[in-house]
Amino acid sequence: MSDDRGTRPDGAADPEAHGSAPPRLRPRPLDRPATDPGEQAAFGRPDGVDSSFAPPSSHLGSNGSLPTVPPPTAAVARAFGRPDRTPDGDPAGGLQRPPGASGDALRGGEQSAEQDPFWPGGSTGDPWRDPGTPVVAAPPPGDGDDPGEGPRPDGPRLSVREVLFGKRVQPRALALLGVLALVVGAAGGLIGHWTATAASALTSPGAVLSATEPARERPPGSVSEVASRVLPAVVSLEVTVGNQAGNGSGVVIDPAGYVLTNDHVVAPATGPGQGTIEALFSDGSRVPATVVGADPMTDLAVVKVPVANPTVAAIGRSGELAVGDAVIAIGSPFGLAGTVTTGIVSAVDRPVRLDPEGSAGDAVIDAVQTDAAINPGNS
Repeated sequence: MSDDRGTRPDGAADPEAHGSAPPRLRPRPLDRPATDPGEQAAFGRPDGVDSSFAPPSSHLGSNGSLPTVPPPTAAVARAFGRPDRTPDGDPAGGLQRPPGASGDALRGGEQSAEQDPFWPGGSTGDPWRDPGTPVVAAPPPGDGDDPGEGPRPDGPRLSVREVLFGKRVQPRALALLGVLALVVGAAGGLIGHWTATAASALTSPGAVLSATEPARERPPGSVSEVASRVLPAVVSLEVTVGNQAGNGSGVVIDPAGYVLTNDHVVAPATGPGQGTIEALFSDGSRVPATVVGADPMTDLAVVKVPVANPTVAAIGRSGELAVGDAVIAIGSPFGLAGTVTTGIVSAVDRPVRLDPEGSAGDAVIDAVQTDAAINPGNS
């Protein structure tokens, strides 16, 4: 086996093979196929030119130009040459002419320059064909925007600090925003004022109220004055016997706590059931009451309540009543304590048949008839 180290491709010894540097392998020659003579003559470099740069002056001809290239072969001329000319000398067409272009477009003169599809203004006036045309900086074609560029995404939003102190917005823009905010605030204030004014017109139509009369005096003997004096002396009596309950009214007639009422009000509590009686005063206090006497013939009864210093009603004389006198009825009709009704004396000494319940028969007494509203509970 032969060893290639230390030798060059041409067989000469490598001076670096025996030095300190490691041996290097040289590239092998490329396998180049043979070149066609016709292509070599058409596309190859001229004789004596080994690079793509301009040849030295030693390779130029006697007239200072490169040696001429021999004419192409028939096959190359048919493939890459111009088309055959028409009888009038114009080309019949070519790769650089659009279809349908006439021969007049290729003739010289103003007419051919105007009809030339490639140079409408004439090929002689085209700056791209004139080597002496000066270089002029021109803007890019169109408006400079990339037609293929899509919509740009929104940039990051600015904070208030960046707007005010980051110098990201022009002062004029900030001033404009301030003026706009003031205008919006003023408009909102005007609308609010107008709304408040319109709303106040609904509740205050501007009507003139007449002067009010002074409070009416309540002279002694009036209904309100009598009711205010007598109401503390009127009590409501609640009678409970087993699962049944009833109510009535009475009036305090003695400072010791004696209350005058009707016999039929307390009769259920004095029977075999032995019910309970409670007295309810106008101030809301509630105390127990006991029956101390009853007269079924006159339907009157007296109960006693343990109250110290109660308000006592003054008792008048029925014999002094006359038909037409004013009458005030105070009691607890249907359990409604403190009810006041008014009327007149309709008749005196009126015989009345008592209710058999709680009484000793069909007793008839002389009663005072009145038109004041009296209902069960304030009889």
